[in-house]
Amino acid sequence: MLVTLENMRFVERKNGWAYSHFDAWLTKDNLKKWMRLANFVKENENPCLSRQIGVIIVDPRADVVVYTGHNGPPQDLPACDDSDYLQRVVLPQLGSDELKHAVEDMGLTEKERKDTFVKRYANCGTCPRKLIGAPSGQRLELCTCIHGETDAIAKAGRNLSDCWMVCACGVPCIECTKVILESRLEAVVALDHGKGTQADYSPHSSRWMFEKSEKTKLILVPSDWPINSD
Repeated sequence: MLVTLENMRFVERKNGWAYSHFDAWLTKDNLKKWMRLANFVKENENPCLSRQIGVIIVDPRADVVVYTGHNGPPQDLPACDDSDYLQRVVLPQLGSDELKHAVEDMGLTEKERKDTFVKRYANCGTCPRKLIGAPSGQRLELCTCIHGETDAIAKAGRNLSDCWMVCACGVPCIECTKVILESRLEAVVALDHGKGTQADYSPHSSRWMFEKSEKTKLILVPSDWPINSD
């Protein structure tokens, strides 16, 4: 199910609780508070070389944060600009056009380009996907990072069927959406940057999946929603 702020029915607190039309405890104040917390994670816990993403999983009825998530490599793995990773994982997967995009030096043979690629970009602080000009959401197999949404679910270690995920980012990518739906989260709050924008990973497939889900609702919040005001 897909829900927007325009068709949500907030009600005032009564005896300390607030009810919404989809059976979760919710007020606008809580929603803004959770989004601010997700933004805090985004700004303070992100080893990803490409994109800063902050995610929190909350129990909305108890108003408790269950776990947080961010983009970054799994434990014990280096960032994707590690020289050994570039040599052994990235290079074997690059097509000739991708390699030429990253190493534009004229007159080099393919072997020389490969040697130059590793020497030039080892520990450069840039994701290999950006080096080859991959569009947003594509060639994810070249990166060591997992997305914040999957990171939060993996670390939560509990049944999430009564929980919400709040994302300081656009609609989750298709792979994260699959994990989200399988985890049976009650709802996902994400920023609505509009279909087709770079900030919306999967403007068609992810939204379609949420629309089909009978359990997990996607709540779209305007990307310019003033979360720091009343």
